[in-house]
Amino acid sequence: MIKYSFIIPTYNNAKLLKNSLEALNYLSVPEGIEYEAIVVDDGSECDTYSVISGINKKYELHYIYLERCENSSRARARNKGIEKAKGQIVVFIDADIIVNKDYIMELERAYRFDDDIIVVGTRKLLQNDVDIEDITSAEIASNWDNLTPANLAEYVTQEEMEDYVATVIATITNADQESY
Repeated sequence: MIKYSFIIPTYNNAKLLKNSLEALNYLSVPEGIEYEAIVVDDGSECDTYSVISGINKKYELHYIYLERCENSSRARARNKGIEKAKGQIVVFIDADIIVNKDYIMELERAYRFDDDIIVVGTRKLLQNDVDIEDITSAEIASNWDNLTPANLAEYVTQEEMEDYVATVIATITNADQESY
């Protein structure tokens, strides 16, 4: 049974998306836990599917293409991903996110305490482009170990985090209201 569904909206971002999907191959996962990635392409003009096809080695990969329209947005793409998700837990990441190799292990740790929670994370903005070789060699994953709460403030301010949490909660609330 699939426990985690990674929903990844994208638009004209194939190169960075490829890195994100490759990083998912290197996740440390407890025995018996499966995960999937659902890429929702919000009308990209590039051939995203051919760039990412076959990159998944440890998880199911689903690709959904939405025609570009006036309602195109990350929220629309995420909502379509939710409709297709098979996992018990939905995880939203952007196409330029490289998850830490312990990401699922940390989610498991959080959900052991309470399974009725929303987990909100931060993102570390990379100063340079990342080559696929850096991900496949696990070079990027080793650099994440240096990110601690003490130095996180140089990347994300408290106000930015509060704004992000408020946006996530508003998006979830609006999605619930629109479904009725």
